[in-house]
Amino acid sequence: SPFVKDPQRKLSLGADRDEFVRRRKELRGVIGRKCTYMYCPGNHEKWLRGFLWRNAEELSELPELQWYEFLKLSSFGAGWEDFSGNHEPVVDVGNLLVTHGHVARKPLGASIRAMLDEYGQSVLFNHTHRMGWLPLTNASHEIGGWENGCLCDKNLGHEYIRGSVRWQQGWSIVTVYSDGDFRVHPIHVVRVRTRKRIYLHEGIIEVSA
Repeated sequence: SPFVKDPQRKLSLGADRDEFVRRRKELRGVIGRKCTYMYCPGNHEKWLRGFLWRNAEELSELPELQWYEFLKLSSFGAGWEDFSGNHEPVVDVGNLLVTHGHVARKPLGASIRAMLDEYGQSVLFNHTHRMGWLPLTNASHEIGGWENGCLCDKNLGHEYIRGSVRWQQGWSIVTVYSDGDFRVHPIHVVRVRTRKRIYLHEGIIEVSA
């Protein structure tokens, strides 16, 4: 990443990838075996491609140096959407577009509005590391935009964000119906004074260290 200020982290790409693989194995233990896994890349994966294009163009087309091979997605049984030029991949989940996203604006809700204006339909994205929802009613129907939170260490944001880091940890569960209609259920993780993290889903409070 061009934003990393700590020189030690610039040399930790291999270790970061190994941690990703380890966490991915843990994920398989809690997600059903019949589930379909789909990986939708964003700016971080694009940085790997851009680094090769700038510094090692002759190596940039080697299959083993592509972002999905580097992350060993095939060993996870995951599918993935690849980049088409500079266009970010999107996955259709019923009438909802799911993508990493590329807009990050400081005012609350401004990133969601920008994504709705760009795609013209309901969209769920992660790029801002924030959680939020914004409904928009147009001439014919109502659409919505959702910021999907993050699961990363919020302290890392201090390396390249001036002022407060306005991230929220969380994720979303999307229910899709046969007609393509959907419902988004955001799961927000909060840290309480006991330094435990809690979240509420289906009326059950879950607690973790």
